[in-house]
Amino acid sequence: MRELIKEHRYQLHDIFNADESGLFYAMPPDHGLSDKQQSGVKGKKNQLMYLFMANADGSMKLPPLIIGKAQKPCAFKNKMGTQLGFYYQNNAKAWMTALLYQEWLLDWDQKLRDEMRKILLLQDNFAGHVIPDTLTNI
Repeated sequence: MRELIKEHRYQLHDIFNADESGLFYAMPPDHGLSDKQQSGVKGKKNQLMYLFMANADGSMKLPPLIIGKAQKPCAFKNKMGTQLGFYYQNNAKAWMTALLYQEWLLDWDQKLRDEMRKILLLQDNFAGHVIPDTLTNI
């Protein structure tokens, strides 16, 4: 990794990391102040999936990609996610898929191309992180 960064002379502001995190927003806490497991409360497994991305020096944080189940969530009040400061997609399980990831990545790639900017993207080996063939050249 160090050789790749050195060979292509990537600066910290051009090295990005992307990762997902799930938010179970309707799930009650499973521990109270006593640090003992609570009983009798079954949590709902309603979730949102977030994809966060930032560069290595922290100077650029992209708006998150949020994946939910609803096509038009009531909380958005007839607005689009981009009007609220993030990207929003939906599918039946609120999971990241290769198709959603590629759409999001191609949109960001077009913005980078408009700025004539080359970056290094670091990501984990999750099966949904499929890079389109058009983006694989360095």
